[in-house]
Amino acid sequence: ERTPDDLAHQRALAYDEGPECACDRVLLQNGDVGALKGWEVPQFPLKGGEIVARGVAAGPEVARVLRAVEKDWVAEGFPARDRVAELLEAQLRSRTGDASG
Repeated sequence: ERTPDDLAHQRALAYDEGPECACDRVLLQNGDVGALKGWEVPQFPLKGGEIVARGVAAGPEVARVLRAVEKDWVAEGFPARDRVAELLEAQLRSRTGDASG
């Protein structure tokens, strides 16, 4: 029986490596790819320009924040855009040293 963790892992793998590669890897491990069939890999809804608009200077720091938010988004199972905004807020707070919220 598949656990939610298996599903999350399979979908994260499909996001990172593409659905065909993810299916192949799951099948090689004798897994069930049923949950990946017909599932469309979502597009990350945050762009670097939004981070720059929030006061982060264009460059490596924008890329770092973008990657951190994307990692959290994948780990949370690809939540909706409003949650992405919350994840961005958390990253922006953490980079200024304010870990209070």
